[in-house]
Amino acid sequence: MGMKLLFLAMGLVLVAGCGASAAPVATTIVVYVTPAPTLAPTPAPTAAPTATPVITPEPTAEPTPELTLEPTPEPTPAPTPAISYTKLTSRAFALLVKNPDRYTGKGYYLWGCISQFDAATGDDSFRAQTSYARIEWWWSDGENVFFTGSADRLSQFVANDIVYMKVISLGSYSYDTQNGGNTTVPMFQVLTISRKGDCS
Repeated sequence: MGMKLLFLAMGLVLVAGCGASAAPVATTIVVYVTPAPTLAPTPAPTAAPTATPVITPEPTAEPTPELTLEPTPEPTPAPTPAISYTKLTSRAFALLVKNPDRYTGKGYYLWGCISQFDAATGDDSFRAQTSYARIEWWWSDGENVFFTGSADRLSQFVANDIVYMKVISLGSYSYDTQNGGNTTVPMFQVLTISRKGDCS
């Protein structure tokens, strides 16, 4: 539009200049004014809709059933066979001392004078001059016998104690003597024991 107006002005000047030296000439200048093209507004880009993410729920794990432990039944202890305890006669005691293995497992009541109870025998065993009854001359009339039992039960007893015991025969027992020999004697397990005096 601006360039066309410029050309129109220049044409008028030229016409005016020519008029000064020659006869005026009627000149018709046709000026076509072309309107500037109207630019269509550029449409604002439409933002593509953001796709909403589809969240797939995680599968819920099946609860693991708790393990129920069955209580282990306690074993039923084997019944202890009943043992009768016998008070011996002089002869019955002599037979027991002669062949102790024949009477293994049988129960008796015995008297004794503890002759050795030290580090050599241990705290759960001792030797005693033993008889079926309380006697006066333990060292000459008593029999050499070995006894074993609970250390707690025997903890209050020492050599030269006279004791009364409930025992079970364990048969024969061999041990080395202090003079280098070996001897075999009856052996008994002590179930109950009580002090009845001193035999020193």
